[in-house]
Amino acid sequence: MKDKVIKIAGELWEALGEEGKACAPTSLAKKMKVKEDVFYQAVGWLAREDKIKYVKKGTRTNISLVESEQQIYDVLKESSLAAK
Repeated sequence: MKDKVIKIAGELWEALGEEGKACAPTSLAKKMKVKEDVFYQAVGWLAREDKIKYVKKGTRTNISLVESEQQIYDVLKESSLAAK
């Protein structure tokens, strides 16, 4: 189970980086086609690692990568596109 949570945490990190803005967790879980229990464990994993932040939008709480993680994602994406 732990390996699955780690895998989903990596996929979630990439999905948040691709979005580049705060997103609703429920819509991300559906988009990623992941069971909510595993998804929220992955959210907790990333939060514990200080890789995501919670953003209040009205009555909803969205999630996004912290600025430093978004910058890392952007650099990795640019370098992978330049390598092609």
